[in-house]
Amino acid sequence: MSYRLTEKEMQNVLALPSTERVMHFIKRVADQESAWGLRAYDGWVSGDIDGCGKPAFAIWPHPEYASACATGPWSTAKPEIIGLDDLMDEWLPEMSRLGIPLAIFPTPQDAAVPMTAQALSAALAYELENY
Repeated sequence: MSYRLTEKEMQNVLALPSTERVMHFIKRVADQESAWGLRAYDGWVSGDIDGCGKPAFAIWPHPEYASACATGPWSTAKPEIIGLDDLMDEWLPEMSRLGIPLAIFPTPQDAAVPMTAQALSAALAYELENY
């Protein structure tokens, strides 16, 4: 389930520098025990975030942020929830094994922050120590 996101909060968060957006992402995912991806009829969306042509899995803290990025080649995609337990126990270990990076919290105006699955897992585990 997602938290209530006001238009003002959304605009304020979208205006944050990328480092602060990542911190917001980690806190919100830990708080809500879920993250969001975009899924189209042919699978989850991914994109080249480092210019090397290697796809990265795009992920957001709320479905509205994901929806805002459902444009262009992602226009048919819809937000889909990823539970925190599934993310930590299944997704991130498998992405690490396969060498698939994550694209953390892209926005319509700003690129995602690239992160390895190991780094995201460690950051979430550290944040979850506060709960």
